[in-house]
Order: sequence, then C-alpha cells, then structure tokens
Amino acid sequence: MCGIVGIVRNRDSKFDPSDHMAEVLRHRGPDENGFYKDKYCSLGMRRLSIIDVEAGHQPIHNELETIFSVFNGQIYNYKSLRRDLISKGHILKSSSDGEVIPHLYEEYGENFVEKLEGMFAIALWDSTLERLYLYRDRFGKKPLLYTVRNGDFLFASELKALVHDVALKSSDVDSNSIESFLHWGYIPHPHSILSGYKKLQPGHRLLFHKGSIHVEPYYKLSFTNSSNSSSNNQNLLLEEFERLFSSAVEKRLVSERPLGAFLSGGIDSSMVVAKMTQLVAEKIKTFSIGFDDVAYDESSFAQIVSQHLGTKHHLLVISSEMVRPTFESLFDHYDEPFGDSSALPTLLLSQLAANHVVVALSGDGGDEAFGGYERYLYMRRVQSIRGLLFLMGSGFTRTIFSALPKQSRMSRGLNRLSNLKDLKSIYQGFMFQDSHEKILDLIHDHAVSRTSKTFNSFFMNEAKDLDWEYQSNLYDIATYLPDDLMYKVDIASMANSLEIRSPFLDHHLMEFGLRLPRDLRVKSGGKAFLKIAASRYLPPEIINRKKMGFGIPKRKWIKNELKSIADDVFFSNDSYIYHWIKKDETVRRYRHFVETENSDALIWSLMCLEMWSRKWLTGTR
Repeated sequence: MCGIVGIVRNRDSKFDPSDHMAEVLRHRGPDENGFYKDKYCSLGMRRLSIIDVEAGHQPIHNELETIFSVFNGQIYNYKSLRRDLISKGHILKSSSDGEVIPHLYEEYGENFVEKLEGMFAIALWDSTLERLYLYRDRFGKKPLLYTVRNGDFLFASELKALVHDVALKSSDVDSNSIESFLHWGYIPHPHSILSGYKKLQPGHRLLFHKGSIHVEPYYKLSFTNSSNSSSNNQNLLLEEFERLFSSAVEKRLVSERPLGAFLSGGIDSSMVVAKMTQLVAEKIKTFSIGFDDVAYDESSFAQIVSQHLGTKHHLLVISSEMVRPTFESLFDHYDEPFGDSSALPTLLLSQLAANHVVVALSGDGGDEAFGGYERYLYMRRVQSIRGLLFLMGSGFTRTIFSALPKQSRMSRGLNRLSNLKDLKSIYQGFMFQDSHEKILDLIHDHAVSRTSKTFNSFFMNEAKDLDWEYQSNLYDIATYLPDDLMYKVDIASMANSLEIRSPFLDHHLMEFGLRLPRDLRVKSGGKAFLKIAASRYLPPEIINRKKMGFGIPKRKWIKNELKSIADDVFFSNDSYIYHWIKKDETVRRYRHFVETENSDALIWSLMCLEMWSRKWLTGTR
C-alpha cells in the first residue's frame, strides 16, 4: 500500500514538486519513499511495506530500464502472473506484487491491466514513447486524481498532494460540485471539489501523451434481467459461491505484516471473519466500534460473532468526550467535503485497528454484490404495482380511487404510486439529502444542474433496458460505492497507515452476485442468497437480524457535543458556506432542526462543508 505522485512536464518546464507531493502522503506510506526522474517525467511514492518488505521497493522498472511504474494497492494474483512472465523470459528481481506491472506492460501493452486482480492505482511511464498511463481498479477501491497546470500534467493518490503549494480560495471551488455535494453528501467522479482537478474513474485508464489526455474504460460491469432459480440450480450456485468466496478471502490473507479484520456483527463482515478462521491457524484479531446509544450500537452482535468464531476481539465505545475532537480532525484527512457521517466512527475504528495490525479485511461490497439494500426490493415492488395499474387502465384506476376514502392509507399509497413517474424520482428519494427542488432553492446560482444531467445520462442510456432494481444496483456500484464508501474507508484507514482489503470487491465474486437469479438476490431484508450461504458459518441470530448500517447519533451530537460548532457555522456572517448557499433559508432550517425532533441530513453536510473550507481554503477570500 502506498501513496503515489508524479508529473510529466511540458518541453519548457523545469517544475518538479514530486518530492514535496510525496511527503504530503507520508501517512499512506511511512516506511520508505522512492523516486524516478528524467528530463520530462518524475514519479514518486511513499510505501507501506506489506509484501516482500525487504526488497519490494518502488519505482519498479523493466530489464532495460525504459519502463517505470509506481502503484498503490495490492495485486492478488501476482504469483501466477510472475510465473507466466518468467516462463516468457522476463527477469524479476524481487518477490513483490508490484514488480509484475512493467513486465506485463512490456509483454501485453496498455491492456495488461485486464490481467490484474486486485485493488490498485497505477502510474506507468514509457520513456521510449514518452507516454504516461494511469490505471484505477475496477470498483474504485484506490483513488487517483490529476490536473494540468501550465502545461504540466500532475497526478496523486490524494487531492491534498496536488494542492500542497496552492493557496486555495473559494473561487477555486467548482460550484457544480457544491450542488452535487448537497445532493449526495459526496462528489461523484470524475469531478472533484476544485475546478480543474479530476478523479480517474473506476475501471478506466488514462493516457497522457504530447500534451493531450485520453481516458477510456477497460472494464464495464453489466448484468441482465434474470429469472427465478430451481433447487438444483441453487445447490450448484452455493458450490460456486463457496469456491469464489474462499479464493477471494485467501488471496487477501497474503501479508508479511500483522493482519486482522473489521467486524460489525453484520452478515458481510461476519462471513469474511468466519472464512478467515477456516484459513488461518492463529486467532484472528477483530475490531469494532460501539455507541452508548443502543439505537446505533451493534457491538453486542460483533461480540456474539467473535465468541462463536473464537476471535481476539477489540471494541472501542465512542464516548461523548471523543465526539468533538474527532469531528474537528476529520478534514485534516478528508481533502474534499464529505457528508457521510460514518466517516467519524470509521476513522476511530481505523485508529483502533492500526494499534494492533497493518492489514485488515472488511465486508465492504457485500450489499452491492448480493442485493443488500432494501431499496432494491422497494424498486421491484413499485415497478410491479405500477405495471399492474397501467394494464388496468386509467379509467379503472380512477374508479378505485373514487371508491376509497380520500384519506385512507390505501388511497394515499396508490396516489403516491401513480405520481411516481420514473425510477429516477424514487432513487432520488432514497439517496438525495433533500429533494432536488429544495436543494436548488438553497443554492445562489444553479443555472446548470450537473446532478440531473449525470442522472439522466445513466438511467436513460447505460441501464435503460434493465428492471428498476438492477438499474439502481448498477448506479450504486458506479457512484455510491467508489465515491462514498471507498473514499471514506481509504482516507480513514490510510490516515492511520492501515491497509483495508475487501473480499466482496473481488470482481469474480461481484460478477457472480450480479448474475444470480432474481429470487436469490432480493427478498425481504435483502441478500437472500448470502443468508443461505451464511448458514454454514454463522448462528441464526446474526443471519436473521435486521440490517442496521454504520449510522451514528448525529442529531443528538449536533444538539449537544457539537452544538457550539453548529451555532458558529450557521450563525456566523463569515462562514464560507454562504458563498454558495442562502443564509436566511439555511438559518431557518437549522433553527427548525434544533427546535424539533426532525432529522435533516443537510445540517451535518453543511457543517462538514464549512469545516472543510476552513481547513483547505487558506487563500484570500
């Protein structure tokens, strides 16, 4: 695991910030640094040594020293790739996973990335052709950002390395990204919070050559509407799952440094830990977070799993004294506005684990691969009922409405269904922090809505032929997974020099989950197939319990532990947020939040936006 940086200079430039950029990322790789520099290109890295600790240095090169690469992540199938390369005459001098990269490029060209299994952000410089290639893994586990400045092309694992020498001002902020953030609570790729700085999309490669940038996908996930299963088919699928799941976990156990696992007590992380106990002789170290508010506390379930599997469990209960300093520190690490409140416990969980291990496995990706979100079931039901109403005809539907009491639950429900025009409006209801119209009303300038444009492009083009549950599942994998979940975990873990590996994000396992028959994916509660598979590993009280998610008591915290911060954010005339949003309406919403029991996701996100601004906008206002 590393932090990587680099620059390709234009013909007249002597600019080389790679040393300073790499130093900004020391937290990602505290063990050593490494650099390659020639007339036009500089590559740099900070290394967290995990595989071939003694000899696995970077940058890495081919035999002729014409191809150089740095990378962040892990290549899980490196041993088989290494054997293949050696059989073809390549000379590899270490046992590190990264050394296969320049040799694979030498052997197979720019499409070599298709042979990799793992999580990665790769930079490769072909000095003969003067071409720089960037690659990001299939599901966006590892981040990679880039920009062009005065004709020089720069890239880095984190935005903070790209702006280390820039005094940012509010005018540097992309106002469309503010709008996206207020909708989602994060900023979807390829955009960043800053104008002119972009994220390489998951499953894409970038070529920079002679001043031009070309980005294209090398991997695209897809699935078709599926039918129901048979009992015989189910048994075969269980056997295939067991093979794929065992392989995915086993590959992620390769490490020369201490290894453990996050354990929430949910089905995904519990299955990962269960499989680890089958494959590892010694006791597995497991880690979880608890809350003093029972509505959010899952720690008792994690304890049940730990006792069932015999792990060495470590629990941290978040006290009220920990809330404010942790919240204030969030944007020392998160270099974009980020409104997912579970970033706070994820940072504390990573700190806990990093005191004991260097590598931890997690259950991330299980919901996306196996239909774990209840919204998928809701989408299926709504689409079915709307289809039935359509077949009955508008006249029959009006007859039903007229026969029902106007304020009855059924009447209200049918009326709501008839007014839901499409999948987009339903998905927005689940995922947006408020309605599209209310968010636009809050913003000073919203001439162009990037959110609507991106949304329409996906649902009207890329996934238009799929049923609604599958469309929303694919959109989650395309955006929510990399831009919220993966960003959250990467920043929190790497801030503590901790590597997180996620077996459910193995692309073979993800593809398997998405091609499952419909009745084995989404039933009441979700993850029907995974629950059947889990019965081999886990007690019923874990398999059958209601899904909680990684939520926090943020309403309570804002009104108590974080109250003085919130008051300062919303009442101060100097708050940065009022560069982009209307103060009167924002203050009204905050007062309503404080005086009632209503929840308002935007309140937390606006606090995060302000805290980010105070940390990173250091230039003159």
